[in-house]
Amino acid sequence: MPLTPVISVKPLTRIDYERRLQRVLGYIRQHLDQELNLAQLADIAHFSPYHFHRIFRGLVGENLGSHVKRLRMERAASDLLYTQQSVTEAAFDAGFETPESFSRAFKKSFGVTPSRYRKESGFCFPDKAPNGLWTTAMEFQFDRLWDDKDGPMKLNVQIENHDEMHIAFVRHQGAYEEVEPVFDKLYALAEKANILLWDDAEIIMLSHDDSNITESKYLRADAGIVIPNLVCEIGEMQKQTIEAGQFAVAHFQGAYDYLDEAYDWIYGGWLPDSGREAADGPAIEIYHNDPMNVVVAKLLTEIRIPLVARS
Repeated sequence: MPLTPVISVKPLTRIDYERRLQRVLGYIRQHLDQELNLAQLADIAHFSPYHFHRIFRGLVGENLGSHVKRLRMERAASDLLYTQQSVTEAAFDAGFETPESFSRAFKKSFGVTPSRYRKESGFCFPDKAPNGLWTTAMEFQFDRLWDDKDGPMKLNVQIENHDEMHIAFVRHQGAYEEVEPVFDKLYALAEKANILLWDDAEIIMLSHDDSNITESKYLRADAGIVIPNLVCEIGEMQKQTIEAGQFAVAHFQGAYDYLDEAYDWIYGGWLPDSGREAADGPAIEIYHNDPMNVVVAKLLTEIRIPLVARS
């Protein structure tokens, strides 16, 4: 069994996480006219690209795309008030292809059309970001980040060591809620390969993308079964090994639709206070019961997030 390298790293604090996010937010604010690449921003923050988008959303309260769009819209509103820029110019600077689409989006954000806003508004007063992070195109500061004291989400997260895990899987591309037929295909291929599906077989999914970032038709996930060995690959069923290591492990009970809230709490609440950092590699979901046999409220999902190894 390959050994997971153990390295000496300084424990991260919430302040470290906030400082890293400050660097990213400052970069975004200064480069609103450019295409902003997720991998580049993750590198600026020194976070794993696999987990940066969830850390960003967990701490800031909105996903990266929404954040950038909001800042561009706020900058456009400020320019309409304090410069001679035309509505058409503001639309193009905000990344819209037509003034009409810009006007619709602007009215949705500010309640009035751009022209009326310029005539009747005396100041620009956009809403704060969802988690109380004050950040406009002009300035930003951290009033507070995730505050879970009064939040509904509470999970018991443990740091655990797990051995390497072999899985047979079928790759799914598309919306995650459409993955069920892929599991059916996996079961049929597993039966053909004489892989026994015991009642206690571990059924898992590895999500390679975030539905809040990636367009649904491009989302990738591996529907898998934990196996001791797979002699050969059959059809679309392939094999892979999940490396041994240290994981943040939480058990979520409830509908799969609310798993995003669990991830936001882990990445925005637990992780910055844990002293740990997420490692490269997708999060793992292990399904401990069958949605065909239990009510939705009793569904139990184990979430494993790989961590940078420490002694």
